[in-house]
Amino acid sequence: ISFTSGLSNCIGSSGRTRLELEDWVTVPAMLWVLAYLYQGFDAQQSQKVAFRLHSEMEAERTERTAQASRPASKFEQAARAKEKTKAIRAMFRETNEALGEHLCCLLRLADMYNLEHLKDWSSQQLAGLLTAENVMALSTHAYFCSAQDLLRVCIYNLRLIYSEVARSAEWESLEPGVKDLVLGGLPSISEAQ
Repeated sequence: ISFTSGLSNCIGSSGRTRLELEDWVTVPAMLWVLAYLYQGFDAQQSQKVAFRLHSEMEAERTERTAQASRPASKFEQAARAKEKTKAIRAMFRETNEALGEHLCCLLRLADMYNLEHLKDWSSQQLAGLLTAENVMALSTHAYFCSAQDLLRVCIYNLRLIYSEVARSAEWESLEPGVKDLVLGGLPSISEAQ
C-alpha cells in the first residue's frame, strides 16, 4: 500500500510511502483500518472508503499496464473510464465469501492494534455470515483473535450441530481449546485461552 500524507513527511520520505504487509493481510482490510482510524471511527463508512480506494488502485494498475503497451485512443480512454466505474461498483457488491475474508482479516488487525470497537463490529458482521459450513473456521479465528462474543455464537452453533460434525475430519483438526469449549461449559472464554 502506498499513501501520501503528513506521515510520509514525518518519517523523512517525500511523496508516497510503501507499507509492506504480512501475507495474511488483505489490502482492502488494511485500507479499511486506515480509513477507520483517519476518517472518524465509522466502520461502515470506512468500508466504503476502503473498497473505493482498492478499486481505484486496481484500476490504476490496469491502466498503467495498458498505457505501457501503447497509447490509448479517446475511445479506449472512455472505455477504460467506464470499466473503472464498473470495477468500483463491483467491489461494493462483493460476495459474502470475499467479504467474510476481508472481515476476518479486519478482525485480526483490530485485535492486533487493540481497536476494540472495530473488533466488536467485525465480530457482529461475521456472526451475520455464520453458516454450518464456516462455523468451525470462524470459531478458530474468533478463538485466536479473542473475539469472545463471536466465539460464544460459534460455540452455541457448534453445539447445535455437534452430532453432524463430530465425526468429520474438520472436527478432528479443530483447535483443541475450541473443542473443549463445545464439549464443556462456557465459564469464561478468556480463561480457556
